[in-house]
Amino acid sequence: MVHGALAIGWSTLAIHGTGLVRTALLARLLEPELFGIVAMAEFLLGILRQVQDFQFDTALVYRQTRVPHTALASLAVKTLLSASGVLLIWSGQGVLSRWYDPRIGSILLWFGAASVVQAIGGTPRAIMEREFRFSELVWVQVASAVVRTVVPVGMALAGYGLMSLAASAVLDMVLPAIGFWWRRPVAFAARPSWADVRWLFAFSAPLWVAAWLSLICYSAGHGFVGSLAGTVALGSYALAFTFARLPVQLITHALSRAMFPAYAKFQHDREALAGLLAVAIRCLCWSLMPVAVVAAGLAPEAMRLVLGPKWDAAVPVFQSLCVFTVFRGLQDHAIDFFNAQGQTHWFRRLMSVEALVLLLVGPWMTRRYGAVGMAWAINLMMAVGMGWVIASLQSMTARGLWQMMRLPVAISALIGVLVAATGLYLTAAPWLVLLAKLGVAVGVGGFSVWRLGRDELRALWSDVRELWDGQWRRYAPAAGTAAG
Repeated sequence: MVHGALAIGWSTLAIHGTGLVRTALLARLLEPELFGIVAMAEFLLGILRQVQDFQFDTALVYRQTRVPHTALASLAVKTLLSASGVLLIWSGQGVLSRWYDPRIGSILLWFGAASVVQAIGGTPRAIMEREFRFSELVWVQVASAVVRTVVPVGMALAGYGLMSLAASAVLDMVLPAIGFWWRRPVAFAARPSWADVRWLFAFSAPLWVAAWLSLICYSAGHGFVGSLAGTVALGSYALAFTFARLPVQLITHALSRAMFPAYAKFQHDREALAGLLAVAIRCLCWSLMPVAVVAAGLAPEAMRLVLGPKWDAAVPVFQSLCVFTVFRGLQDHAIDFFNAQGQTHWFRRLMSVEALVLLLVGPWMTRRYGAVGMAWAINLMMAVGMGWVIASLQSMTARGLWQMMRLPVAISALIGVLVAATGLYLTAAPWLVLLAKLGVAVGVGGFSVWRLGRDELRALWSDVRELWDGQWRRYAPAAGTAAG
């Protein structure tokens, strides 16, 4: 598990590091309106894919019996559903052209075709995760990320404009799927039954409902901003949202993907789960919180220097979403934790509450305050959800959840206040202000951690080293032999 987390960790840094470079270069070369057009096409594709996506890959990782039969049943159903989606997009081109820019419908058709390949590649990826073959997974993803960066940027330099952004999304869906199938092709020796298909739908039905609600929570903002504020505002919102999700993708998703099979493996050992969850929550708090606060403080100067003045409207949106970054990271790991134990209803209930909050406040705040209003509507939604997360995990952790969170919260808040004060009172060139803010963040953060948090971090490092050395008995005394 720890080797897998490290493999996913370095690959995630590489993937999203190249993604950050790609986004910055494309933003420098292209106009916000083009980003808004692609973001609207991706939003519409997300709606269509949600109709088809029953989270069968999660079910395949969870199930411990009839794995070959379940894999083939999953592959067949996903292929049929995704192919039908392409036909639906093709037949609806006229309707889309009447409501939106005609280019959105054309790009959506390309996205739909690529999503068929992506659906097929999900099955071998799930099998590789079951087998803890994370090193092979990450090499496929890193190679795909490099190609996905070089090709769209080259197209943008050659003057292809909108198609360079579309090519980036298509390559992101197609290349990893081809690589997964190449490294772990699905064997067709088993003969799935209707019972396997029924089991897939029975396990995944709560996940399907919850994913619909998740789509509302995390993607409806794009629809509201694009419909109520226009594609230019949507371009700024989409870019800020992409940057706000980066810490979650770099840290939470890497950790969760590696730990999900371990949570599933020890799903009946409460003591093991409590120990592993405590390590994960502490890692997330000590990484996500300072990163989000520092990124928000550096954003005005960093985004102007890297992206140019045309993206100034994205700065307040990104700063507002730093709350979303922290809460989303913790919530996503909690969702994976409960899904790994088969408690998929927890995900559905959390998303139900959050979707209701967003639907109540999101349109009004977007109409009144634009993209920044939608950002704070999402923050409000996530804050309500965090109450649910804390209440649910409180009894599952070896230590109280707030006890693990309070010191990172205090140190991050101190860093944020001093970085903001530096930017407020220092009048100089943007690059000098950026360096000054960075110096304050590093100095204050380092001193605070050394004075206040060194004992906590030493204990966390000791726990991680014990996992690395294979000392499972502290976390799973009932399953120590099997784990070894």
